[in-house]
Amino acid sequence: MENATEHSRHHIDGSAPDEGPRDIEVSTQPPIGCHAFRQSHGRLYSPQLPHYPYQSYFGSVTEAYEQIAGMDNAPSSARKVPWNGTEKYHILREDLESVASENKLPVLLPRQEASRAIYGENSEPVTEPTPLKCVPESPFSATYQNPIQSPEFHTDTRLRSYQEHEFSTKPPQLSHSPLISRWRQGQAYRLKIHRLPDLDPRSDESITKVEQNAEFWVNQLIQAMLNTQNVKDRDASHAKNMFLPGGYDPLLIEATCRELFIYLLDRCRNGFRGPDHFNKALKPARGLEDDKFANCEDRLHNIIRALTWNKRVCKDILYEDWKVRLLVNHPLAYDKEKDSQKGSNDQRRARQKEERERMAKLEEQVRMQGQTGKRKCEKEDGREGDEQAKRLMMGF
Repeated sequence: MENATEHSRHHIDGSAPDEGPRDIEVSTQPPIGCHAFRQSHGRLYSPQLPHYPYQSYFGSVTEAYEQIAGMDNAPSSARKVPWNGTEKYHILREDLESVASENKLPVLLPRQEASRAIYGENSEPVTEPTPLKCVPESPFSATYQNPIQSPEFHTDTRLRSYQEHEFSTKPPQLSHSPLISRWRQGQAYRLKIHRLPDLDPRSDESITKVEQNAEFWVNQLIQAMLNTQNVKDRDASHAKNMFLPGGYDPLLIEATCRELFIYLLDRCRNGFRGPDHFNKALKPARGLEDDKFANCEDRLHNIIRALTWNKRVCKDILYEDWKVRLLVNHPLAYDKEKDSQKGSNDQRRARQKEERERMAKLEEQVRMQGQTGKRKCEKEDGREGDEQAKRLMMGF
């Protein structure tokens, strides 16, 4: 872990940091993210998680959103300064004290501004690290270190073994800047935006409204996934049985819903992070125009309806992040596609049933014919025996 920490303090070009006065550093442990939990597929517990507005077991919406989209696309409720990809953002101590009372997200300041604001314009930099609460950095920043790679972050033995495995299998920490940049570029390329939102996010006031009521909407998503009444699926459906009481992991359901909510905000603000041939909102079918032009709140309602009545949709997004992106991009088309697949499956199931019934009838006919032929052979054998006895009696 010391090697990983030392590497995280180097710049992205591979050079060592300046030997000048040290700035304020962070010595906090951010809450575990819902994406990390979904990757670990295990139960997590941490009794000492920092508390922010809209934050629960998995951390705040702002923190999770910044890990997906980067600080330069952070929610509008957090004040930002120009992002250059290498600065660390900090929260002032007085902001932390006013967060709970004013019900607002903390103000983010870069490292140097935070130092001047706390200790004065002409003050000397501190020599000892000052513990401050901090929103996690962007995954594409030079000093970013994934918290899931810290074995001491949680005490759960299953998670510790997963973290150690994850840390041992991470790409090698190379000192050559071209190779290091290729790792970062690879991550960024897979998350690049292929299509901007058709509805200008600056004119969509529902984005802020939805984000401010994040916990309410996450709870609605959870209830939608757990609903098994009057669904489109058959009673014996495997997808339906996955969400019956005792058949699911509650933390996994919550983690999935939180990640879905984060992807929804990212889709409404930035656009679709996938190729056009997967984007069914480009040319929506008749009656599915909301996939292209709906605002954030209407899109969220469509997602909730799909999860409520279609358990195959819930099954898809439970472990597959790509399916989550497709669902938030075109929820109506995704739900219709699952209905079409169900129709095809039902037709195939009906054909298989008819084929089994036809084969059963043929087998019955063959069996009956076999019994008839056996009785006929017995009768013929009996006649031949009688005729032979008569010939013997007559002396032939």
